[in-house]
Amino acid sequence: MTAPRSASASVLIGLLLATTALTGCAKKQQSPSASPTVETQLGGESPSAAPDASASAQASASPSGGSGAPTYPSSAKGYAQALLAAWGSKNDTRIDQLATQSTVQQIRDGGYPNSSWTYISCKPAPDTGFTICIFRNAHGDETQIKLDNNQLGHPTAATEAMLYRTQPSIDASGYVGGFLYAWQEGNLQRMNRLASNNVVDFFRSRTKPDNYNTDAVIDTIDGYSYVKIYPNTGGGWIFKVKVSSLGKPEAIQGVTSA
Repeated sequence: MTAPRSASASVLIGLLLATTALTGCAKKQQSPSASPTVETQLGGESPSAAPDASASAQASASPSGGSGAPTYPSSAKGYAQALLAAWGSKNDTRIDQLATQSTVQQIRDGGYPNSSWTYISCKPAPDTGFTICIFRNAHGDETQIKLDNNQLGHPTAATEAMLYRTQPSIDASGYVGGFLYAWQEGNLQRMNRLASNNVVDFFRSRTKPDNYNTDAVIDTIDGYSYVKIYPNTGGGWIFKVKVSSLGKPEAIQGVTSA
């Protein structure tokens, strides 16, 4: 016959069982501790990471403008190119950001020329603290964009946007004069706009004259006018101009030495 347990022994056994049960519960509650690490690896931000002030500054100044804020090029060439891009895409909002109001009006008055621009140069302007950048498009139009150096990297640095369009003359002598002026200015795009390729090639290797004289224009019955030019460098040229193309591109069809 088993001897009865004492009351103190029963109490001790009960306490041991309770402690074992509590320890098991505590271990079960601690088991999911790996889940925050999985979130971090998937791209979640660690709750303990403090905001990085330098990272925030870099993000706000980045070209992408993560917050949607406009950005402004810090170089004269880049700034002028940004303005030309806005001009070509008719983006009035962007033009207002990059140019002063007087410049915006110049752009509106100039209309929307061919937007295939070629960079020519950026040089200091006659007035101190400004830069003038020159670009020419596929039609020979030339724009001169003046920039305030102190405003580069900030709004409204463009203080002037002059546009000099190629305007083919409606008379043969004036048409040839426009071609020769483009040659003197090194405006190859305008030369190509006014004359055929063989005429442009004819003048590529020749010395540019400071001035020249124009002889009387000879009109013929074959639909062409012939313009004689005598440069101060000696010799002379006879230009063959198609009458029906006056006021239009490529009216100069040929040239020979006089």
